[in-house]
Amino acid sequence: MFWLDALGVEYLAYISKLAYERELSISVNIARAELPTTTAMNRNFFDEWTGAKNGDNGDKRLDEIKHKDTGGYNFTKNESPIYLAGELDIIADVIDRAATELASRHYKRFLIASDHGASRLAVLRRKEERYPAETQGEHSGRCCKKFDPHDLPFAVDENGYLALADYGRFKGGRAANVEAHGGASLEEVVIPIIELTLKNSNVTVDLVEDSVTVDSRNGTVATLFANAPLNNVSLVLNGKRHSASPIDKNHYKVTLPDIRRAGEYPADVYAGDDLIGEVLIKTQGKSGKIDDGFDSHFKKNL
Repeated sequence: MFWLDALGVEYLAYISKLAYERELSISVNIARAELPTTTAMNRNFFDEWTGAKNGDNGDKRLDEIKHKDTGGYNFTKNESPIYLAGELDIIADVIDRAATELASRHYKRFLIASDHGASRLAVLRRKEERYPAETQGEHSGRCCKKFDPHDLPFAVDENGYLALADYGRFKGGRAANVEAHGGASLEEVVIPIIELTLKNSNVTVDLVEDSVTVDSRNGTVATLFANAPLNNVSLVLNGKRHSASPIDKNHYKVTLPDIRRAGEYPADVYAGDDLIGEVLIKTQGKSGKIDDGFDSHFKKNL
């Protein structure tokens, strides 16, 4: 179990790509953090873990970039998101460690989990709630101990706290450096649980057809061939996921309604959450197909 503090779901596409490049299989589940989205409220999963884990307090590097002076990032001095490169380097370092541990056969599975996410919009919004300072906003003002009466339609009452679900902040809390947590926005609450294992590098996937015919009415259809049985096969084209239907244990049919003209379309092939390959779909119009057939017939009879 590797606890990476403040890892939200926005990094999943990047993590999936890193896993693919390092020949790791990935499986993702999504969890909801307890409110308020603080480390103290959401570290039980790590404290109660009975297997191997990364120390007593996990890896704090990502969290420290977001709301501490680590790295020198500060929104008041530079509003550009220059800190993101540092965050991506940290995540790449964790995936590299997972790849090393698994390749060395130290573990069969490497789990990456977190306690909460963080919000950039809560910093950019610059909205302060109109309540006296004695409310003493905590964690950059994203939450505070419950008080009554109040008129906060975007405040969630949970575990004796009020956590803001919009992008405001209570008075009395120190503004975050670049991102904030403690509140109830989606980016603070939704967190991934990532399982990494060694990939079977012998599995390959290809297109059966050299080219497919565009059908704007019924949807363009392509057939995939895998040299081993796969589950939950899908194809991601232009950011959209299309489920594939099994024809037999090695062939899968996928309909692509967004392909409406001839061309070449790169796409990623997944088995569940696992990126297993890339294909290039070459398409031609119906008129092109008819002309090709006529040319072949004409040449044959010359």
